[in-house]
Amino acid sequence: MSRQRSVALVIETFNAHARELLRGIRSFAGGRAHWVLHFRGRGDDLEDLSWLEGWRGDGLLTRLTSTTLAAFVRERGLPIVDLTTPTFGLALPYAEADDDAVARRAAEHLLGCGFRRFGFLGDGAFPWSPLREAAKTRPGSAGAVHGSRRGDNHAE
Repeated sequence: MSRQRSVALVIETFNAHARELLRGIRSFAGGRAHWVLHFRGRGDDLEDLSWLEGWRGDGLLTRLTSTTLAAFVRERGLPIVDLTTPTFGLALPYAEADDDAVARRAAEHLLGCGFRRFGFLGDGAFPWSPLREAAKTRPGSAGAVHGSRRGDNHAE
């Protein structure tokens, strides 16, 4: 029998993407009796990490989105997998979306709905946004467009 694994989840709950990550983790862990998940739903407040003080688990799954959390991880040397685009200069294992596949699936969906012209509205604050725009506008992609105005992230 496998020994018990104690994994902390430090993931915000205020957005749908993060909640879907939590559902996926719960589903994965649900089939493994030796996994014990530690989670404290905090909306978007990931600054209060007091619940992890003294915690001696096997690892941490997180969306590393703040300098406070990055410092916490760095200071404790916990095994971690970052579930977002790498930031804060930490060399950590990470898992993130395949931006080409996301753009392709979105374009295929819109084309399947009968749309022949559509644009992309991105947000430069997120590193994945220009990557998905580039994938969408790449010649030969399912939703290739011929022009894009960078200033407002609107494709013509």
